[in-house]
Amino acid sequence: MSQRILVTGSTGFLGRHLCQMIGARGDTPIGLDLETNPDAPFLQVVGSVNDPAAWKTVGAVDAVIHAAALTDLWRPNPEEFDHVNRAGSVMAAQFAHKLDVRMVLVSSYTVLMPTGREDERTLTGREASEPNDLIGPYAHSKRMAELEVREVHSNSVVVRPTAPIGPGDHRPTPPMRLVRDVVAGKLPGVMQGRINVIDVRDVAAGVLAALDKTQAEGPYLLSGHDLSLKAFAASVAEAAGVKPPALEVPVGLAKVAAHVDEGLAKLRSRPVMAPLDGVRLAAQPVSFDATYAEKDLGFKARPLDETIKDAVAFARQEWV
Repeated sequence: MSQRILVTGSTGFLGRHLCQMIGARGDTPIGLDLETNPDAPFLQVVGSVNDPAAWKTVGAVDAVIHAAALTDLWRPNPEEFDHVNRAGSVMAAQFAHKLDVRMVLVSSYTVLMPTGREDERTLTGREASEPNDLIGPYAHSKRMAELEVREVHSNSVVVRPTAPIGPGDHRPTPPMRLVRDVVAGKLPGVMQGRINVIDVRDVAAGVLAALDKTQAEGPYLLSGHDLSLKAFAASVAEAAGVKPPALEVPVGLAKVAAHVDEGLAKLRSRPVMAPLDGVRLAAQPVSFDATYAEKDLGFKARPLDETIKDAVAFARQEWV
């Protein structure tokens, strides 16, 4: 029997893929976002996740996927993260609770990485950190959302993706900005750090698997491939047929540059190039293990070469 599944953030990177997959399997996606996707052939409610009127407009659904979030790690007013990422998630949970339907909250790997850790370690996604121990207001807001959503609506499950890349990121998100800049030959160097990249389509499939498994407990880490930033940039450059970034910037210097960049961004009302919290996250010597999601949900990350090839093709089509 076909279901009506609400997707918040439906015009975003992950949201677009979720809606496409929901429709392809015979269910009906319902979108809620600040704008519409003109190419999407389904009901789209224009509104904020913080606006009670928007939730009333949605009407009855059979499930909720809450993917809406501020994802750029830096804002001139950091309280915006709490307003959207935490409070918006709570409103989604209240909506799902009122309808007595299942909900998936799309969180973030950043909730697994407290400040001050410099030891090599592997994260499984089952770790729990206190919100005030985390790196920056973005991670704090996502962890608070996890905790408060579970209090409001027990029939909810949390997924924690790492850094999604792939086709369809029109805004773009920080990992795809890195892909774009490498493809365009505009990136002279990368910092000495790490990244775990996952295909956005695999994240979407993992979210739907968590939604469908009624006894799923979570939280589920949806991770893919661990690389140094230098190796990632080199792989993107190779797929694009361009020269890789020549420089590898020490972490200390990257932090200083990020401090300066954030100050200039606030002064000139422009986006930051490399937020300090992003530098601090990339500097942590961690790897990721999605075994729990693989065993419980059937989650699987496709080969890295395939993901990078498709991400590069999209970057060329969209920006370069």
